[in-house]
Amino acid sequence: MSVLDLVREETGLDLSNAKLTVDKLAPAFAERIDVVLHDLDRALEISRKIMDAYRMLLVAPSPVAAIGVAYNAIKSAWGYLQGEANKKAAENLERRAATRAAFVARYYTRGAWSQVCMSSKAPTPKALDLTKGTKKAGAHLSQYDPYYVWHASRVAQSQILMPTWSGPPYDEPVVQPDLWEKGFSWPEPTLLGGFRGLACGEPPGVKQPNEPCALEVWWDKPAPVGPIPGAYVEKYWGNAPNKGSPDAANVLDASVLVRGYAPPPGYTYLFSWGTYPWSGWQGPPGGSSGSPIFDKSADMAALAAAIHSLTPLHAQIPWDDVARAYRHFVQVSGWRKLKPLPDKQVDAGVYLDAERLPTSTSALPLPIPETGYPWEVIREIELLFRSFFRIRRAAIYQWAFTSDQFKAACKTSRDPLLRTLANGAEPPEHGPWKAWDPLGEGWDGGMTEPAPQAGKPPGPGVWGSPKNLTAGPGPGEVVAVAAGGYLLYRLFL
Repeated sequence: MSVLDLVREETGLDLSNAKLTVDKLAPAFAERIDVVLHDLDRALEISRKIMDAYRMLLVAPSPVAAIGVAYNAIKSAWGYLQGEANKKAAENLERRAATRAAFVARYYTRGAWSQVCMSSKAPTPKALDLTKGTKKAGAHLSQYDPYYVWHASRVAQSQILMPTWSGPPYDEPVVQPDLWEKGFSWPEPTLLGGFRGLACGEPPGVKQPNEPCALEVWWDKPAPVGPIPGAYVEKYWGNAPNKGSPDAANVLDASVLVRGYAPPPGYTYLFSWGTYPWSGWQGPPGGSSGSPIFDKSADMAALAAAIHSLTPLHAQIPWDDVARAYRHFVQVSGWRKLKPLPDKQVDAGVYLDAERLPTSTSALPLPIPETGYPWEVIREIELLFRSFFRIRRAAIYQWAFTSDQFKAACKTSRDPLLRTLANGAEPPEHGPWKAWDPLGEGWDGGMTEPAPQAGKPPGPGVWGSPKNLTAGPGPGEVVAVAAGGYLLYRLFL
């Protein structure tokens, strides 16, 4: 069996298949976002249309230039979901969604799998003005960096501030009032982590939208939030409707008597683009409610779809950065300590299935022992990491079958191995590889090892040999380009 055959078998991806997006990539991504849409058929339709829109582009613009690429393909797909919202609520929902879209376009950093952002313009509790008796949003919104808050309309067209993104411990402020006055520090690393560069999230003028910043500081948990005097507690989500979520269709009705709320000073957000819809600091997800909390953003979903297909945006992401995020996830979740599902009948519990993924015989979201994360959430995040590593490995060893746009993007990639391939180098020597051990470090070992040094290709335990690789042009483009989709928020309203 040739190396090419081995790679196709171990990754499950044959890049010579012109219908790879339809047959493999879109269905796999649809299963991940089904947890938000609750409609797998619709999720599959959306995933295919988004990926097809990327493939139709003939050039690879910057992420911000590609905003809007997929909107026309899916603009009517979710319009019926607006039917239950009254006119004013729909206006606010669209405004919030548009703010999230603008945030993604402004702050996404080329080559980022996950990044941490913080608004440097957060007013003090005393100075924060949540309400304005004016229709003009400028001065009101300028209390924060652009797009960290959005402008919601209330009764008589007065305005209130609402946070653009949610995040613990503020998802359920009603059940955690003591966290506001005492301040809060995360005692342990959270499930997901990310990088914060020196320029990321800084005031306008420090960096241009989508300009690469130095991804050099790894954050394994949110920054501490200082104490807030009792007189100002309600300014920071303490009286928010819907337990802090503005996603309900009747959000305006629920917040008529609410003064609005905003992120506290020093609050950091994680944007784990590659693990959407699990894209932020995770508690156990859902806090006391037990159900996951998602920030619905079609632009973030479109970005994730690009990361999980053979697009120029995928090509910009360094393997080492994803490997570090994956090691962190495995350590914090503790799921690899689970035992295989036995042959005999069991009453309950969480086990490993034949693919070495968490599974359970119970219909309940049982937690992973010791860490408390629901097994279904851990399984879905693990599958997203595996998706990235499978696609990257398939691209390296089936290089001849990748699109011209993908190869061109690799020439400026932040991944050193892809740059060498784009400049004519041969793939590294082939070594054994399993999707359930994507870093080649063994099931029980390697998770506490530091990430490979930047600039060095992974070792032979991860990669694999140019010998026996077939050459020749691919039968067609696989996928072409990436980025969000401005106004794609309609998909998730």
